[in-house]
Amino acid sequence: FILEWDSVHYFSPNTQWDKFEIIVYDTTIQTATGDNEIIFQYLTANNYTSNTVGIEDETNQIGINAVYNNTYDRRCAPLVPGRAIKITTDEPIVGISEPVTVKKITPRFLVNTISRDKVAFMLSIPSEARIEIYSITGRKVRSFKVSPQEREITWFGEDESGKRVPNGIYIVRLVGKDLKERTKIIYLR
Repeated sequence: FILEWDSVHYFSPNTQWDKFEIIVYDTTIQTATGDNEIIFQYLTANNYTSNTVGIEDETNQIGINAVYNNTYDRRCAPLVPGRAIKITTDEPIVGISEPVTVKKITPRFLVNTISRDKVAFMLSIPSEARIEIYSITGRKVRSFKVSPQEREITWFGEDESGKRVPNGIYIVRLVGKDLKERTKIIYLR
């Protein structure tokens, strides 16, 4: 439900015109207490000196004011063109500004080739590590020791005893000193 005031004089016909609206949200968009949210939106804000913005009950005894006779609630910013004031019974959201740090993640291994009978892993590791291959049930199927000089490891779809593994989803882990990465592959013969 929207109530709009368009070209309304602030105080008398001699004062500037204002344009603003009040939006009462549909009952399908409720706060945690079941109340409707209300938004006051100001397209203009022409030098208010005795303005009151808020809502109150029919007895004029219970209400919420953002501004009363140009006295602002301590949590309300001043009225300026383009400002919106939202009245809600939801809990406030409080945030603390924290510095943003972006850590560049470079993969240490990539699944390079998945062909009919093999899976090739491209590597870039600083120290010795292991590639461990697990079935989707968590059973270790195969393990490879990898040195920093090795750039590619190929798995031919066999377990530690040389038996062919069934088609399926496998989890591949790269584990080493200060190194833990994993990926999933689908192995099909």
